[in-house]
Amino acid sequence: MFLHDLDLNFAYRGQRNYIQGADLFNSVLESTSSGEISDIRMTAHGLILNCNCRVKFFDADPKQYEGKFRGRFHLNGKAVWFDLLELTDGCDCRRIPYDEQSIVDACRINDEQIYYDGSLQYTFMEIAVAMNKHLLSQTHPDIQGRWIFTGIELDSFRKSGGPTSLRVTHNFQNKLVKTRILDDGHAAGTIYFSLIDR
Repeated sequence: MFLHDLDLNFAYRGQRNYIQGADLFNSVLESTSSGEISDIRMTAHGLILNCNCRVKFFDADPKQYEGKFRGRFHLNGKAVWFDLLELTDGCDCRRIPYDEQSIVDACRINDEQIYYDGSLQYTFMEIAVAMNKHLLSQTHPDIQGRWIFTGIELDSFRKSGGPTSLRVTHNFQNKLVKTRILDDGHAAGTIYFSLIDR
């Protein structure tokens, strides 16, 4: 059953011409009423290009989704589903600076694992996305294309601070790469990336 909807306005980060996955993730969860958020499952089915979007919330799986970004989470123990749609009206999209390199500089890679040693003022999701993108770029230097965020599963919502490390666990021919999120050595979730043409 439909609960409510909310219009969201995004910005392009740096030189991107699409909405970053971390912004989608953070905006959907921050737009809910206050409470404990857990058991998060989100997937992206294509790039969100329009800055003007609408997110719809449901108390049951709507089955038929209209948007490219969708999922489910628990709010105070109750399941909430969402569907984020791009609005068709004109988009006057602003740009905001994004120093992704500062996150990369706070990381080190050992084998197939990346470690974050920083205390930067970015959100958990911003750091996790930048870490995974850097890890995949460094461990697959000869691959043409770009790595994009396509999904996440998290035990709980953390606004600030980054994960301590990420480790690739499965690579399905670069169409879907599964990376374990570790926090102080404990599994906190999984982030998914895919390789697309530039």
